[in-house]
Amino acid sequence: MGAWVLGRLYDGLGWGACVAGLAAALAMAALLALRLEAPKAVAPAR
Repeated sequence: MGAWVLGRLYDGLGWGACVAGLAAALAMAALLALRLEAPKAVAPAR
């Protein structure tokens, strides 16, 4: 899906738009990664 979107950007708006789309996708992934948390420790079963 991502390759299709970038291809459409390239075909319609050129190389600059394709690079900008890639940069936007990487920025969104970085923002989502900031929200990740390590799993909480679970007490051992008795």
